[in-house]
Amino acid sequence: MSSISTLPPELLLNITDFIHRRSDLNNLCRVSRRLQATAIPRLYEYTKLDLDKFSSARPNGFFTAGNPGPEHVKKLSFTPSEPRDPVDAVKVMKKAILLCAKDGLRSLRLPNKIKLDDGLFVIVYMNQQRLQSVELGLPGQVLGIQLRSPTFPDAWLSTIKRLRTPELIESSQDLEAYGSLLARLHNLQELEIQTHSFTTDEADSTPLLESLDKESLALKTLLAGTKKGNEMRAMQLERLVLSRQDLSYPRRTLTSSINFSMIVTLELELCNSATTLLDTLAMDFRDHGAELKVLKAGFDSRDCTALTNFLRSFSGLRAVELYYSTDADGSNFDLSWLATHESTLKQLRVCAWDPSAMAIAGAPLRSYAPLSEGFPKLNSVATAMPTIRLSNGGAAQDDGLQAYFAAFDAIVTNCERKLVCFFGTPSMETGGLVKARSLQPLDVKEAYVELNMRRYAERLDRFVDQLFARIAAIWGSTSREAAPLLIFMDNVIREHGSDSTSPFEVISYVPSTQASALGPIRLAGIRVPIEELALIYPSKYDPTKD
Repeated sequence: MSSISTLPPELLLNITDFIHRRSDLNNLCRVSRRLQATAIPRLYEYTKLDLDKFSSARPNGFFTAGNPGPEHVKKLSFTPSEPRDPVDAVKVMKKAILLCAKDGLRSLRLPNKIKLDDGLFVIVYMNQQRLQSVELGLPGQVLGIQLRSPTFPDAWLSTIKRLRTPELIESSQDLEAYGSLLARLHNLQELEIQTHSFTTDEADSTPLLESLDKESLALKTLLAGTKKGNEMRAMQLERLVLSRQDLSYPRRTLTSSINFSMIVTLELELCNSATTLLDTLAMDFRDHGAELKVLKAGFDSRDCTALTNFLRSFSGLRAVELYYSTDADGSNFDLSWLATHESTLKQLRVCAWDPSAMAIAGAPLRSYAPLSEGFPKLNSVATAMPTIRLSNGGAAQDDGLQAYFAAFDAIVTNCERKLVCFFGTPSMETGGLVKARSLQPLDVKEAYVELNMRRYAERLDRFVDQLFARIAAIWGSTSREAAPLLIFMDNVIREHGSDSTSPFEVISYVPSTQASALGPIRLAGIRVPIEELALIYPSKYDPTKD
């Protein structure tokens, strides 16, 4: 057994990053002072502040004196878009930006429906001169006037690599203002703008288009929102995002706007019976000789056939992420297209997706849950994946546990390099796990196994004994001696047993809310050869004595 105080810093960092991708680091900070010091930079790196929960007159939480977190913030965002007290909200934002380390922010997202005064922009400029991504919701004319001010020199604006303006551009004055601003963003790589159309009589798009045509503008990504970019003149894009509002684009618009030969990543928000769009895109990619590598698509039942045909129309994909609507039936989705990409595909993720959770068009597809009953044909496909993920998806059926065990046996038996077991409530970050009822022997190098224990809490002891016994039996052979095993549980492991020579090593993740909820988990007598870390804490572990 190892003490945290003796662990090398790089191992602590690996542990922290692993938990951060799957769980809540707030609880990890309670385990040990040393883990807390490692976890805090990760915990605060991406910070979102609810302006309705803070007051400039009463500091609390993030603003508490002595809080070491703000100095580690890299990406700062504020919600909601319309705070209850917009005047005080601006004061809170100013204070938050001042608390962050000087020049430490790389991304800043400001509310898009309140008036931001010049003082806020001055604070941003004076204290954060290494910003790379800015999201502003000001009307174009106001924003252009403010940022055209000598207060903001070109040298500072040239550090901006990503600009997002969620407010709709509706007037020629706004278009002109954005054009003036874009002309000064010489290193811009990602741009998201929204306008009715660049070809309407009401809005003359010439100033904006002239800015985008400048050779100094290194634009790599266009995030398409409502209707935008109709005449951006074959821009050299590496990543294209089309949301459901863009599905009415005629082919001549797409082909005249984008150089498809450069695109390697395509993200589509379908859910709109998008046969015409997908046929158009497939033709454009073929005509331009594009080598698409990554595809992410959200879709529903109406899009299954069109999406299948699109995936089958070209080869060479390395990663595919499919997000099917929660109200869709995924059982009729044809997976025959996988044969086209068999030699190149390295990552396949299939997740449930709630379209109603999309806050804005073109937003990242983050609202998903582990796959449970959909896509039964994935069982036969999983045998070709170098990495496989398994989850019971919180299944409530009586046969859910038996089906889970059958798949678990197949994975553990054939895993050659690394097995990660995460028992507890599946988090959003570990979504997209394959549920299998009858997996054949697998050729996998790494396996990630997740089980929602809430369904089986009343018989947890018996279940855990069974599960660990299976691991011990399968991994007890000499052929598994070099394979590491990590087990994360969100219920504390309280007893290691009397056999101190047991090689069974466990990382135990302990949320305070469940510290003594389900009784002891007994690990005595298990023999599993492992080359990893032993961190097993009783429920009354005192981090102050680390």
